[in-house]
Amino acid sequence: MSWVDVEERGSVLGMRFVIGCLKTFGRRFAGVVCEPVFLYFFIVNGRARRASRRYLQRISATPEGRRALGREADLWASWQHFRSFGHGLIDRACAWGGLGHRFAIDFPARPELLRLQAAGRGAILLGAHLGNFDFLRAVVSKKGMPLNVLLFEGNARKINAVLKSVAPGRDVRAIQVEPGSIQSMLDLQACVERGEFVALLGDRAQLANAKHVGRTTFLGAEAPFPLGPLLIAHALQCPVYLLFALKTGRASYEIRFEPFADQIHLGRPQRERDLALWLERYVRRLEELCRAQPLEWFNFYDFWGDEVPRDTVAAGSGAPAEPEQHDAPSAGAETIRA
Repeated sequence: MSWVDVEERGSVLGMRFVIGCLKTFGRRFAGVVCEPVFLYFFIVNGRARRASRRYLQRISATPEGRRALGREADLWASWQHFRSFGHGLIDRACAWGGLGHRFAIDFPARPELLRLQAAGRGAILLGAHLGNFDFLRAVVSKKGMPLNVLLFEGNARKINAVLKSVAPGRDVRAIQVEPGSIQSMLDLQACVERGEFVALLGDRAQLANAKHVGRTTFLGAEAPFPLGPLLIAHALQCPVYLLFALKTGRASYEIRFEPFADQIHLGRPQRERDLALWLERYVRRLEELCRAQPLEWFNFYDFWGDEVPRDTVAAGSGAPAEPEQHDAPSAGAETIRA
């Protein structure tokens, strides 16, 4: 569940309507109006609700996770998880609609970002579905820093239409990446050589080419992660920074901008080993941040692939089974384990 997923069901007109309501009535009123919408999706989307509960249960399996969550990983905690996602969507609309000044932004590493910009040095900004990455895009682009957002789905044209409509002055472009495309890599290389930033997320294997999926332990169990971001970083040979915008209050965010690698090298003889090491480093940091702010991670699907099919649960109860869909790995798919 991401802004991209929600946007696919909407339109430019719908985005304008939300921003118009925010500008007319304010963020607080918009949040109150949207609460019934959040509750509706919480009630009707059982699969997302179950995914949230399983994630929060993994979080609460450690003392630091339980402290951050502040309660048992029960239905109420899952509802708060949904609300956090919903209010994050409103914050994103605020940012793209020119209302970002209404938020308090703590950006300790701002001098490092400005140094990169002044030097004209392009870089990869690697994030996750943690916090408000789209809010961060709007803030960064407002500073006059060209930002290219990589999409692995076929909707770059729709995203560009939304961005141009609601934020015509922002230099943000969505770039469609075609797996195995030499032209895609040339386009990205040109962005970096112009001193631009390339932003992408690294925690959703569902959107990855099945041949480029790695597996490592995440919150106590093995989970799949895309290797594409690491392979792109290797091909571009530019600095890589981790970038997260984490909510710290009703109208406040902290931007984490952390050096990850000056360059990512994957040696030919030990390519799989190097990929596993870089993936492990990324996932360990993501895990730390999830345990610190558990309601800020938004992947409302069977992330670990261990959901018990509903027909198993319903067996003998007379309840109708809900069919499950699983993507079969393609032939010849490589799996990297960290």
